[in-house]
Amino acid sequence: MTAIDFIHAETGAVTVDWVVLTAAISVLGLAVGSTVAGGLGKQSADIQKQLLRDDIICLDFCDRSQPDEGDDG
Repeated sequence: MTAIDFIHAETGAVTVDWVVLTAAISVLGLAVGSTVAGGLGKQSADIQKQLLRDDIICLDFCDRSQPDEGDDG
């Protein structure tokens, strides 16, 4: 195979197309992941703040070793 035959051969073109396509999909996935991660961090902090409020009703999963605010003992 001569150099001119190698240049005109199309057998490697499909491989190059797949490499470029895979790289583009990977970059898009990383971009979406970093965007979603920022939003998830803020949302989870907001949820944590709401769950740590004092006025949430405590039913089953409370720490019973500490007296409630209204208790005298």
